[in-house]
Amino acid sequence: MSINTKKLLWLPLVIMLSGCWDSHYIENINYVTALGLDYVDNQFIAYGQMLDFGTIAKQEGGRKPQPAQAWVGKGKGETFNLALNDLYRTAQQRILWSQITSIIITERALQHGTAEFHDAITRYREIRLTPWVYATKVPIEQLFVTPAFFNLSELATIQHDPVQNYKQLSWIKPLKYMQYSTDSLEPGKTVVLPALTIQESQWKRNEQNDPKMLVRGACLIKNGTYLGYLSQTQLIGLRWMTPETNRSPIVIPGTDSTSETLSLERPRVRVKTSFAADKPTFAIEVDLFGNIVEMDYPMREAEMKQKAEAVVQQQIQATFKAALEEHIDIYQLEYYAYRDNFKAWKQLTAQQPFELSKSSLTSVKVTVQLVHGGMLEERKDAPHEKSG
Repeated sequence: MSINTKKLLWLPLVIMLSGCWDSHYIENINYVTALGLDYVDNQFIAYGQMLDFGTIAKQEGGRKPQPAQAWVGKGKGETFNLALNDLYRTAQQRILWSQITSIIITERALQHGTAEFHDAITRYREIRLTPWVYATKVPIEQLFVTPAFFNLSELATIQHDPVQNYKQLSWIKPLKYMQYSTDSLEPGKTVVLPALTIQESQWKRNEQNDPKMLVRGACLIKNGTYLGYLSQTQLIGLRWMTPETNRSPIVIPGTDSTSETLSLERPRVRVKTSFAADKPTFAIEVDLFGNIVEMDYPMREAEMKQKAEAVVQQQIQATFKAALEEHIDIYQLEYYAYRDNFKAWKQLTAQQPFELSKSSLTSVKVTVQLVHGGMLEERKDAPHEKSG
């Protein structure tokens, strides 16, 4: 075979490898950064948030003098997929869904049921399972344009990046969509979906209200069914049952109407399950580490620990009772029963749905270890009198 003939045989392969014929320039693509889900008048509503990436990249000249811009699109359809497709009609350019970092679901959509939009999200290969997921009672259009500080883009808000905020004030743990999906399928699990809202007046900019997002309460879901909403106050004890709690404050009573503030962290949670007469009971043990952050009045370390333990115990029980009134298993006690005694759990749930009662929680034992207290070392044996 001649050399020229060999070259002709290789030519088709060279042509096939010559380039990426389906490549796209990034400036010709619309990147959706957040997805919103609603259900109104028997129609699915899909919201897409798009940001100007020119205002997101760091500039050598510093932050831009003007606020970052956000675009919010709204699509409708008889199914969630059709609602997403409705956004294409006016998108002007190709929409890419792979950059979504948050998913917001309205309470109305949760009440309608989660199966259809969950199926659409997990089935579409371009949407990842890594975004943060929230519930909300406020209009999604308002959330998607709530600004960050310093003219930064909405990516610098807790909607897109809640971790650092949670580390400073741990109350309701942020939830990834992957974990949401897993918990939805796990027997006995109740999904605690953080509820995102807007605070209008806590911050001001040039004497004008500057609204900011915050998590205030949670929506609860089990087996795809919406159970209800619990406020942040009602969930005051949930943080002590969450091992990821990094820092959360409590106030303990002092003397003569004074109070002391502690910061508690790193709970170690143990739940013991027992079955008697086909009725499960649970005993909770929680170990916590604490720091003293405010001390208005001298107090012995032993007394401070005792009071802190009593406060935490009361808060755990208060949240259990508040959730019980809404028929919500806030501490995943059924999951502990399923995991620790599957045979008894299966026999019980085969006859009737799993139900908790006031007597289900038999005991709550709390141990607090103070690891840092500033001047505490000098006050371990301090008398109960004002220093002066």
